[in-house]
Amino acid sequence: MNMAETPLYTRRRRTNLVGLTLSMTAMTLGLIALLSILFVLFTNGFAALELSLFTKDTPAPGSEGGGLRNAIVGSLMIVGLAVLVSTPIGILAGVYLTEYGDSSKTAFHRARSVRVCDRGGHGGQLFGLCRQLGAVADCGAGGHAHHRKHAAPGAWQPA
Repeated sequence: MNMAETPLYTRRRRTNLVGLTLSMTAMTLGLIALLSILFVLFTNGFAALELSLFTKDTPAPGSEGGGLRNAIVGSLMIVGLAVLVSTPIGILAGVYLTEYGDSSKTAFHRARSVRVCDRGGHGGQLFGLCRQLGAVADCGAGGHAHHRKHAAPGAWQPA
């Protein structure tokens, strides 16, 4: 019996057609709304775009004009402070987890530690750089046996 002749197949094709039609209609309506908003934004927005918008401070409430300089500088200060605080913490946490994470047997450390070595033996580029510098110890169960087996003669091998 041909599959195209069964009532179940016919009903599934009809349901598929209705679903595709409704989803394409919804997508088209959404795109029309999005494109109309973008059109109004670009036509009205480019007319108001000036260099003074980025170089002047925000004025007091109720006054005309002004700019976004203090908002831009404030955002850059927050991002810079976040980078200054989080970068050393992230590097130190990564080194700690790599060096001492396996020796910690508490449930908290097991839940929080992240193995740097993945199953294929291809860690991140930062891990690879630290590995070549000797700053990160061998993970043991990682994929470094593959690299030892296929390394060039005389090449430096992980411990």
